[in-house]
Amino acid sequence: MKNCDKYKEFLITGEWHIHTNYTDGKNSIHEICRKAIEVNIPLICFTEHVSKELSYDYNKFIYDIKEARNKFDQLIIISGIETKILPSGELDITKPILRNAEYIGVAFHSFPNDINLFYESLIKVFNNYAIDTWMHPGLFFKKINEIIPDSLLNSIFEIMREKRIMLEINKKYDLPPKKWIDKARIYGVNFVRGGDIHSIENLKPDNEFTKFRFLI
Repeated sequence: MKNCDKYKEFLITGEWHIHTNYTDGKNSIHEICRKAIEVNIPLICFTEHVSKELSYDYNKFIYDIKEARNKFDQLIIISGIETKILPSGELDITKPILRNAEYIGVAFHSFPNDINLFYESLIKVFNNYAIDTWMHPGLFFKKINEIIPDSLLNSIFEIMREKRIMLEINKKYDLPPKKWIDKARIYGVNFVRGGDIHSIENLKPDNEFTKFRFLI
């Protein structure tokens, strides 16, 4: 069972994509927790950027999350990661962090403008890693102003259903496209809320995602 399975009821009412001032976010872990309680969000997942060469102390990041759990015991707090997919079909992450993360999200960052390579790399990652969520899905195509062929998209959703990988509803980039959502529903892919939060000002109550409740 995946760690997020026990929190299935919070896939849309919780916030599953948050960055802190450990990387490119503006606020601390404790500031975000206080704001989440203020706006009645029952669950938050800190999905800090990770790579094989970190610019921050990951152990300190985890320690701060554990401290927050003790302080804000009325809030469900999960330690997650956002790691990028490499053209080799590997993840830019060390094995210890990958092994210990409670929630694993993958995304494309600075990837070559090659649709076939995109597809091959994504499929390798889905097949070779225990992934929870594909984050801001479709951003690659939005950046290169291209449309993924239906045959490739169908194949991706088939594997996501088989591997039980969720599709993130990303508020920041307004992704995935409606066509993807409709098709993912047909394939039985599950959805998760991802505000892609970088500031407590962006941490909104559930009514921002109410229209997606029917997806889970």
